[in-house]
Amino acid sequence: MSPRRLIITVAAVAATLGLGAAFLTPPKSPASRPAAFVVTQPPRPLPAPLAAQLHQPGLVSFWATWCVPCLAEMPSLGRFKAAAEARGIGLITVLEERAAAKSAALRIMAEKGLAEVPLIVDDQSLLGSAVGIIGIPTTLVVNDRGEEIARLTGGADWSRPEILSQVEALIAKAPRP
Repeated sequence: MSPRRLIITVAAVAATLGLGAAFLTPPKSPASRPAAFVVTQPPRPLPAPLAAQLHQPGLVSFWATWCVPCLAEMPSLGRFKAAAEARGIGLITVLEERAAAKSAALRIMAEKGLAEVPLIVDDQSLLGSAVGIIGIPTTLVVNDRGEEIARLTGGADWSRPEILSQVEALIAKAPRP
């Protein structure tokens, strides 16, 4: 089959299946879509290195310096941190790449307003694997017992007030022992 005929055939199949619109529609930005937290049932304990860093309910954000959506959401995560701390909600970050990237990660965090946020380097992806991270950015919502109660996979505009309200509601509704 000639290349031209192949292209025409693929285009015809895509049009028949209604896939053409998917290729032409620009993806929604994190700011234009609602945060889709997935509740973790039952709550799942965090690995010890994570639980030891987060001494209150809060978020654990998995990211990497090469991840464009991760970098895009960081300024809003800095604004979230300021509002969340006032309500007793913490934030830690987990860098999912080699240890040599730590200095670049700290520089990026300082530029994005996250200089005071703890950074854990998961250079072998042991923590990410232990909590079932399948892509980044992924943010875990954690209760006051160090258990994951929900997660959000993908970027978000964390500065939106409704996201802080959602996080507070998830923490408040978390089952108690």
